[in-house]
Amino acid sequence: MKKDINNIHDKSYKDLYSNKEVFIDLVKEMLKAPWASALTVDNLILINRSYISSDYEETESDIVYKATIGDKEVIFYVLLEF
Repeated sequence: MKKDINNIHDKSYKDLYSNKEVFIDLVKEMLKAPWASALTVDNLILINRSYISSDYEETESDIVYKATIGDKEVIFYVLLEF
């Protein structure tokens, strides 16, 4: 039963950080990196998190975003653990 409770929290946070504006706020506040100011809703793409593994088991990653910042493509992989 404890796993189910953690799963509820994981899903809640995945839902929360799947919102681009919330994710951008997280990056800007937590990282405080100079490049973070260039991150916008328009240059941020939420990547499909579902995939089929080699043994045909369907799995889902946490949160993956792709952004173009300046002339660089950046991949954000957010791992949520509780």
